[in-house]
Amino acid sequence: GRYSSAIKNMGIRLIYIPYGTEFGGDEESLELQYNSEFLNNMWRLYTLSEVTQKYYCIYSKLTLKKVKALGHPKYDSLYNREKTTNYGFEKMAKGKKIILVKIHFLKIFKNKVVTPDMDVYLKFLDHIDKYSKDCFFIFMAHPLMFDEEKHGNYKVLIDKIKDKEKYCYLYTDQDYREPLYCADAFICDRSSV
Repeated sequence: GRYSSAIKNMGIRLIYIPYGTEFGGDEESLELQYNSEFLNNMWRLYTLSEVTQKYYCIYSKLTLKKVKALGHPKYDSLYNREKTTNYGFEKMAKGKKIILVKIHFLKIFKNKVVTPDMDVYLKFLDHIDKYSKDCFFIFMAHPLMFDEEKHGNYKVLIDKIKDKEKYCYLYTDQDYREPLYCADAFICDRSSV
């Protein structure tokens, strides 16, 4: 906030393109998402859709003149079906429904856990065997999960996913388009895509 205020006071126009995760159900999330000093210092904010544009106008001090709905590269490509790396997920799934599961390292914000801990993911893996006849699971790991120094050891979780390779795939690429294109359903935590 204070840096954006200082930059704005220098006469520089600030533009912000949100990460693309405008959601959160509680008052604190809404306040952090839409009504920070940082956001209110923006000359323009370019958001995903008319729906999120309205939320910014309702929950922040920004106006329709400042908030523009122009899409988001991460999501626009889903509609435009840009060329991807083609992992062949449909072939791996062999006609089963593809379920994309976004997994994230443990994240605590203001003393609140906002992502599942590893035990939640391990329990989930213990129960997916019964869905293996109808479903193929792509586990999309946050890239920082592999940084043991910062986020602990997720080797147990990763090994368990790899052990179920007949109906599970660990996706580690940072380009999310391919699994998003193929997914019939998406399971995520609050920090996700």
